[in-house]
Amino acid sequence: MTCLLNADARYRAKLLLVRHAKSSWADTALADIDRPLKQRGVSDALLMRSKHLALFSRPDTIVLSSTATRAVATATILFEQSPRPSPS
Repeated sequence: MTCLLNADARYRAKLLLVRHAKSSWADTALADIDRPLKQRGVSDALLMRSKHLALFSRPDTIVLSSTATRAVATATILFEQSPRPSPS
């Protein structure tokens, strides 16, 4: 019988929780769910991705995100190699 605690680390599941990056309050008419990232938020997310690339670029990663604009933008920066969102 194999103990899971001693199993090969390559096959262990990992849970990574990430909060959205800094959001913009520039447009007070926007609903909370529609607030975009600030430039600082974009910069911070890019910095996080560069420092933790091994975590954010695993081929077996499943990403779940809120539908809030700022959360989707943060997840896009961290987990995909696609065009970056426009900061406000």
